[in-house]
Amino acid sequence: MHSYKKTIRLVEGYQSLRKPPKNVTREDEWLFSRDLQSSIPTSFAVKIRDVRIFRTTLTHIFGLGLGPTFSRSAAAGRKAKLLLNGSSLFAQLPGAQKIERGTWVVDDLSAGYFHWLTDVLSRIELGLESLSEYPILLPSSFSNISFIADTIAVLNIPVIYISPSSRYKVRELVLTSYAAPTGNYNERILHNIVGRLQDSLLRVKGGCYPSIKKRRVYVSRAKSYRRKVSNESELIPVLKNFGFDIIYPEDVCFMDQVLLFSSASILVGLHGAGLTNMLFMKPGGVILELRRTGDNHNNCYFSLASAMSLDYFYLTVQSAGENLFEDNCYVEPQRLKDLLCEIC
Repeated sequence: MHSYKKTIRLVEGYQSLRKPPKNVTREDEWLFSRDLQSSIPTSFAVKIRDVRIFRTTLTHIFGLGLGPTFSRSAAAGRKAKLLLNGSSLFAQLPGAQKIERGTWVVDDLSAGYFHWLTDVLSRIELGLESLSEYPILLPSSFSNISFIADTIAVLNIPVIYISPSSRYKVRELVLTSYAAPTGNYNERILHNIVGRLQDSLLRVKGGCYPSIKKRRVYVSRAKSYRRKVSNESELIPVLKNFGFDIIYPEDVCFMDQVLLFSSASILVGLHGAGLTNMLFMKPGGVILELRRTGDNHNNCYFSLASAMSLDYFYLTVQSAGENLFEDNCYVEPQRLKDLLCEIC
């Protein structure tokens, strides 16, 4: 370990074993086979002196780049390397604003609902013991994202907002590693921070959750700008016949989403950020993910269901194109009905 680094916390790694989907067929086993187990690395927090920051690029004063262990880029390949090198050089120029102490927990993807709740909150948990003296450094744009602002308020997290157009020199920076590769989870860390979030919300709500019966919830993407269910109007009568509430996450504030999904016994939805709310469900609940036929790469919600001790079901659906992140898809109503008969 270099003299300018001091390790302040370690959480040992382990081998994560996932429960197979409850309804997996022999023909579909290959969709999940590579994610039935995963090596979760040792997580750690270190304290480093004299770090330069520009946007989400971290550079030590000696010129040492500090990613991707601490800050991954959304760009890829040669573009990512050019952006990193350019940002690192710019960060080293004189005239940087000075910050005495801070904690780093974000990257280029952190403003997304899934990445904030799984990746960032896990990193906050790693650095929790030092936050009173080392506030989290966040891009100023994060202050306008409601679920981030609500999380910070509920957990009472000290924050310093930094401008994307400015350069900073931090005298002492706590760096938290990723708790797991994205789409995987250190279960101990994740359960700790989710429990902390729910307990803090209880205090805000006066000590108890409202008395709500167990709910069956369908998360709609109809108000999203991409990746929708093209024939959702055909599915809603089927879902309502099984007692499902149709929820549009855009219409529900973050704290109310925590309350809502804490009372959910079954959660159904197309692959997307809305399924992240399974974090707040009680063990033994059911997840039904509508996922594109032939997609064996995007298993983050399958893995998350296992991490949260939930029963995972899936239904393969037809994509309108090859772009798994943008194109709409079609769900056969009868196949959905048949699977809901099995689940419910």
